[in-house]
Amino acid sequence: MWRDTQVSRRLQLAAPIIQGPFGSGLSSVALTAAVSEAGGLGSFGVHHLDGAAILQTAAAIRARTARPFALNLWLPHPSEQHDLDGAEYAATLALFRPYFAELGLEPPPARRPPGPATRSSWRPCCRRARRCSASSTECRAPRRWSGAAVSAS
Repeated sequence: MWRDTQVSRRLQLAAPIIQGPFGSGLSSVALTAAVSEAGGLGSFGVHHLDGAAILQTAAAIRARTARPFALNLWLPHPSEQHDLDGAEYAATLALFRPYFAELGLEPPPARRPPGPATRSSWRPCCRRARRCSASSTECRAPRRWSGAAVSAS
């Protein structure tokens, strides 16, 4: 009974479980696909990627699952920008290293996001993948017939 919710029906999920996406290069195609294959909504944080990389990520996930998944394009306010320096990255990675080891995964390399995503960074994704921002007028019609669900908060 708990599995049959408005969210699970709308997103075509076996269970109303949504994986929280990781930002700044910490998301995993394998984890996103695994959550989706298990019946939840796997999610991948793409705010640090440009349009071409978003398309590549979506294709990599789609190659592993035919189930629904989410691409989270977080648009931070300029006052929220903070890049980890080497020491901060090392300290954060130390907290998560046991989990990567337990799952047999390599930790992601330190990298600096290119800055906040902008309309110019997701426009190529919108045109080719038929996935786009709710405010993008040039993509509203393709989004309707593509089956993509767009959400904003």
